Amino acid sequence: MTVKTKTIRGTFEECQEGIHGHDKLVSSLRKTYGESPSKDTFKEEFVQHLKYSLVILRREPAVERTLDFVAKFITSFAEEIESDEDGLGRTPGRENPSPKEENFMLFMFDFLLLSHNANERAVRFRVCQMINKLLTSLGNDAQIDDELYDRIYKCMLQRLKDKCPSVRVQAVTALARLQDPEDAECPVTTAYLYLMKQDPNYEVRRMVLSCIAPSRQTLGAILERTRDAKDVVRKLAYTVLSEKVSVKSLTFEQRVKLLKDGLQDRTDSVKSACRDKLLQAWLRTFQGNILEVLQALDVEDNTDVGEDAVKVILEKADLVTVVRDFDLLDENHVIPYEKLTSEAVLYWKCMCGHFASQGASGEELLDLVLPSVSDFTDYVQGYLSKIKPRGALNETELEEAFQQEFISVQLLKIAALVDLTDEVGRKKLGEMTQDMMVSSGIPASLVADLVAVWSKVNTGDDDRVVAMAEMIADIREPISMVETSLSDDEIRKRELKLAGVKMELNLARDELEDTVDRQEFEKAAELKQKIVDLEATKDNLLEESMNKTVTQEVRTEKSDAPTLYKCLTITSEVLKYITMKELNPTLRSLMDTLVLPCIKNEDPSVRKFAVLSLGLACYLNKEYALQNLLLFVQISQIDHDFIQITSLNVIFDLLLTYGFEALQISATKTSVGAEEPTMDGDDDDDDSDRSGALLNSLLAILTKHLDSEHPEIRTAAAEGMAKLLLAGRITSPKLLSRLLLLWYNPTTEDDTRLRQALAVFFNMYAFTSRANQEAFQEAFLPTLETLFNAPLSSPLAKVNEGNVAQFMVHLMDGRNLKNDGPSPTIVQESTVHDSLSVKLCNQVLQDTSLPGTRTLCQALTMLHVTMTDTPLIQDLTTLTKSMIRDIDDKVAKNALKRFLKKLEENMKEGETGEEGEPGEDSVTENGDTEDKENEKPEDEQNVSIQSEKVEETTESTETAEPNFKTPAVPAASARSKRITSRKTPKTRESSKTPQTDEGEAEKTQTGRKTRNTRSQRADSEDITRDSAATPATTDGSVTSESGRSTRGRKIKAPSVVFSTDSDDEEDASIPTPTAADKSVTSTSSSKRPTRSCKKAKVPSVAFSSDSEGEEILPTKSKKKQGVLKVLNFSDSD
Repeated sequence: MTVKTKTIRGTFEECQEGIHGHDKLVSSLRKTYGESPSKDTFKEEFVQHLKYSLVILRREPAVERTLDFVAKFITSFAEEIESDEDGLGRTPGRENPSPKEENFMLFMFDFLLLSHNANERAVRFRVCQMINKLLTSLGNDAQIDDELYDRIYKCMLQRLKDKCPSVRVQAVTALARLQDPEDAECPVTTAYLYLMKQDPNYEVRRMVLSCIAPSRQTLGAILERTRDAKDVVRKLAYTVLSEKVSVKSLTFEQRVKLLKDGLQDRTDSVKSACRDKLLQAWLRTFQGNILEVLQALDVEDNTDVGEDAVKVILEKADLVTVVRDFDLLDENHVIPYEKLTSEAVLYWKCMCGHFASQGASGEELLDLVLPSVSDFTDYVQGYLSKIKPRGALNETELEEAFQQEFISVQLLKIAALVDLTDEVGRKKLGEMTQDMMVSSGIPASLVADLVAVWSKVNTGDDDRVVAMAEMIADIREPISMVETSLSDDEIRKRELKLAGVKMELNLARDELEDTVDRQEFEKAAELKQKIVDLEATKDNLLEESMNKTVTQEVRTEKSDAPTLYKCLTITSEVLKYITMKELNPTLRSLMDTLVLPCIKNEDPSVRKFAVLSLGLACYLNKEYALQNLLLFVQISQIDHDFIQITSLNVIFDLLLTYGFEALQISATKTSVGAEEPTMDGDDDDDDSDRSGALLNSLLAILTKHLDSEHPEIRTAAAEGMAKLLLAGRITSPKLLSRLLLLWYNPTTEDDTRLRQALAVFFNMYAFTSRANQEAFQEAFLPTLETLFNAPLSSPLAKVNEGNVAQFMVHLMDGRNLKNDGPSPTIVQESTVHDSLSVKLCNQVLQDTSLPGTRTLCQALTMLHVTMTDTPLIQDLTTLTKSMIRDIDDKVAKNALKRFLKKLEENMKEGETGEEGEPGEDSVTENGDTEDKENEKPEDEQNVSIQSEKVEETTESTETAEPNFKTPAVPAASARSKRITSRKTPKTRESSKTPQTDEGEAEKTQTGRKTRNTRSQRADSEDITRDSAATPATTDGSVTSESGRSTRGRKIKAPSVVFSTDSDDEEDASIPTPTAADKSVTSTSSSKRPTRSCKKAKVPSVAFSSDSEGEEILPTKSKKKQGVLKVLNFSDSD
């Protein structure tokens, strides 16, 4: 007995040293097991030694080696199960067969499955890990009993909802081989789909993604993980798609979205996975044919994605080989028209662009794939002449017309890359582009690219304007030949002229005879020539007399919508390339004769381009902009939506370009009637008042669009206002409040562009200067009061006021200001948080029963107050004690007590020590550090928190008093939704910077009261009456699905809330399995173990909470701490 115990103990100690001797140890221990007279004693002692490893949670190398050895030893008994099930009656190496109940592997499975719901998370973690190792070690062709299969199935499904993420990870791996991709109702697949989408821990989502078998049922969920909040999950998603999913099984939309998201991802590792794995896998699928890859992306509708894909491929390819393999070019270095497809021309264009970007090294390669300028001009002109005019075309012909336009656009972009040093070819290219713009067969969609090439040839602004006017004249007033009948007077004139010629001819003949008789031969020769000319004139007149009509050139003005649309398109495109600072007579004439009349045109598309052209002309001259500004304002109120957007963009750009001084000049000119300015001060004040009224009227009109029902107009107005604020053209706390409420309003949840634009703006504006943060301070209380007083019928009633306060406090944090390296001798002034803290205290003390008192008190705990300002701290302490005495709300009172405790602690620290350590401290309820997985580099802290807002990760935390460094954000744009909440551990404040005492000035400021609540409320309601603002915030709620069927049996699946005995755990729930579309493929890397007998009916599994399991572990094993090198076993065991 003693020898055997020593052998088991020695084996467990020796297996920790390395994995190389495990096979020998397995054989030795199998021999010991075979020679043991009592198998039960061996099992008990084996389990007792195994328990030492099961109680250790940390991934120590010694523990991992021990578990690997145990798994290898246990699975060595799998042969006995096979022999028993086959009925052979004999197990290799043994004289008598082993009954199934005595098999060591089955015994260990029973032990592990009975321990899966232990109280210790380390035990649950190691049990799931051991089951995973056992199933993996069984091999691909292994067979297990139906009863054992169902027990593992049920227990591991329960562990999938364990409160510990590491346990859920191991449970996911244990169930990997038990999933059935062909079963639409497979509970494992259903649980996988739920965890992959809703689990708050990214490691769990990552493990599910690596284990789930791709099928029709799971493909959509796998594709969603490419938009996961965590970069490692996104990277793994692209890896899984490249290895397990064929590009041919994806739709056009899925392929395009995958490449677009992957190649534009903000993380380099995700970009690399998409570029080096997914795209290369697609290339291998099409045997390296890039044109087939482009065809799979439908480049006509997704040109940008196709260009990005080709660019990535060319960056990794040998350029010489690329040129050699491009066999579509003929001897003239052009693609024949019959081979000119959309994919071929796009690849050709991308190749030429890539070579041109290589500089001198790419010039030689560019010469190999492009002809001379003259030859390419003829080639492009020949193809453009084949474009079919859009008219009565059927569906097939219309598709061909679109393809021709796409190819023409790409050819024109290639033309912009040719060498223009050849003056003859350069002139020929300019003439070709100008002729094509005038041609009636060229659609307006090609004008922009034609103008781009034409502008490279014609570089002078004056020449461009003159040529543009000539082109518009030729298009609008083309020359036509008209035949008209002759009048009687004209016919009579012709007859008289013919008679005169005949008479002269007769006289010349008579004179010729007389001259010959006189032998004056020189004169005779002259007369003879005169007779010949008269004969020719006579014949011409006789021929004209036979024709009673005459043909003449006539210019006819065309005013139809297509003609005007093309003229305005040319005008707007050419004006984009003009840089002159004034309007010459030609441009003014063009504006008066073409653009301004078209603003009244009935066709909306014509009016849109007329507004755009007029706006571009206004950018060239300030006086002209002032003259037409009110016209743009009027258009922005009464015209169609897309025309209003164009007009708004013009207005905001003009205000950004010239500023509001332009309106002041206009108001002065209008108000002063005398020819000479007066020096009367009253007149000046009157002018200033009128100018201010005009400015206010304009701002009122523009801000009115923030309440528009059309998302595009609302977005254009918000972007324009944000630009004006960011450029310093205006300063308005009321406008900031409007934009904040617009951002948080649930009605803008689907307006992604608006949300992203405002997310970027808020951070850039707030962190640019102290003055901007003070503007947010003025907007703080009005914004919150608007939310406090919002009626239940208003969308703003759904907004979480605490999250809004948290975000605004983050924006006003002085530590986030972008410093341009100020001199260290500059005295640091008090922060915005200092004045805001006093303002909040005074606001609360005015009336502690007002709505929102709790939010304001919690906001105090988020502030970082300067601890070196002793008068400020004393005043805050006094105010806080007063609030604690007057407030009845328990939550608010607790927040104030925590705030007061921090103040008093810092006061004591300032009195007792650290006098030689001058610095700045802060008071905050939450710590200054975040979870490591959400940390950013130091140089990115002041950049937009859009990634923290729009991609709110499922690991982000939400506390009773939120951490200011994780600002509240709309949840609509998040990559994945949060389903739980957990508390963020507090951290000590670490940074202290010098700050001087503000003295009596600051002390006086602290006692100042804010404006009364009634006026604030009125202002707030005026700001956002029926206004739109933003997002619903995550609240940590858990939704569960129930009542679905599992293998034909209906069960209940109640929501599960995990216990909170672990600080880093989160709540989660798993729905019951759901029926889905039948899966068609399974490309799982590991096979599911088959079973020898008929599959038993799997009992329904209800995802309930952890049951209390019996204690199976030695008490002393729970005391092990620290880093374990080697497991030591006591003799008593």
